Amino acid sequence: MNQPKITQQSRWQESNRPVEQVSWYEALAFCRWLSARTSLNISLPTEQQWEKAARDTDGREYPWGAEFESAYCDTALSLYETSAVGIYPQGQAASGAIDMTGNVWDWCLNKFDLPSMIEPDLSEDIRICRGGSWNYLSGYLQCVAASAIIHPIVATPWVFGL
Repeated sequence: MNQPKITQQSRWQESNRPVEQVSWYEALAFCRWLSARTSLNISLPTEQQWEKAARDTDGREYPWGAEFESAYCDTALSLYETSAVGIYPQGQAASGAIDMTGNVWDWCLNKFDLPSMIEPDLSEDIRICRGGSWNYLSGYLQCVAASAIIHPIVATPWVFGL
């Protein structure tokens, strides 16, 4: 089985950085490819799974605790570009998950659930992203923060990754 094709090249080419500029469909294809290769069931997380991994059971504001710490994740206050995966060990969530905030936004499996009073445009595929990225400030990095993204989009180097 061949590795799925990514349509846009990552801005940063170091092998230990997250792949960015990845569409939701490309992220899903990668999960399916990796599942077939490893015989494991690998998927994008649902929004609820992502939040549980980031917040734990105590409902923390950030994966590491209640207060924002700019040295705990890659944000607009730090490198101002993607960083190597795992270089912020102090930002680890209680679940053991790393890099849950900052660096690149994380695609979630499920669609955005609009409030019933709003009539969504059914021609648009609205997906959820969590975790913020390297060019966002603390409000976007909270465990409860999410973005609804109309897909497909023209991906940018700071937004979506694996």
